[in-house]
Amino acid sequence: MRSLNKEEQQFCDRILQGNGNNNYIGNIIDDKLDNVRIVMNRQNSSVQIRVTISSQNPTDEDFSYVKERNTEVCELILEVVNLIQLLEKEHYIMTLRRANQFQNPMSMGRGIVNLPCISSDIPDSNITNLLIEYCEKEIYVTEEFRLFCNRGFISRDEQRFQKQIKLTYWALIISILALLFNTGFNVYTQIINNRNIEKNKTETSHNSYTKNKFAKDKDVNIMCTKDSICRQNKHK
Repeated sequence: MRSLNKEEQQFCDRILQGNGNNNYIGNIIDDKLDNVRIVMNRQNSSVQIRVTISSQNPTDEDFSYVKERNTEVCELILEVVNLIQLLEKEHYIMTLRRANQFQNPMSMGRGIVNLPCISSDIPDSNITNLLIEYCEKEIYVTEEFRLFCNRGFISRDEQRFQKQIKLTYWALIISILALLFNTGFNVYTQIINNRNIEKNKTETSHNSYTKNKFAKDKDVNIMCTKDSICRQNKHK
């Protein structure tokens, strides 16, 4: 499931709070429809956006305002119907139509009926069909949707992905620590071995020196002894 923007998250909170009790799409977006009425006709699958103005003779400012509001409402409808379709596809919500007979035309919004307005049609049939389909359906939430909202709008797939990232992260840390430990142990072993080699060399040199010195001292003693004997023989 894709990530939701801030406005979609607000819609999710409203859907969660309503949960079936008069929980219609018109009530979810009602606060964003000031001076606007959305009129839906099932017979010809059309949707009109009627923006209220203050005079029968609209000014340039009125036309500019109507154009701006028309764009905002089109984007709002696009966002909310696709959100409901997505949540239904993900089994986060369920929709139910209770009435056997449908009101036609249907309307929603806060535009004042008796005041003049400027109307414009939504040309995209996919959006108009979705809006007509959902406008009379009550929305019920599932426990999975409650969890989705409570954990910060993180989807199941995203949660699994984050869990996998954490596992990979810890596995990488463990591997690095093991590598550092192994490297440190090898370096320590090498240092100890080098010290033992140097120690053995020193002991070997010392032993060789001691042996040579002992041999020289022995030769000197022998020479001194011979010299002493020779001197004794001469005196005789």
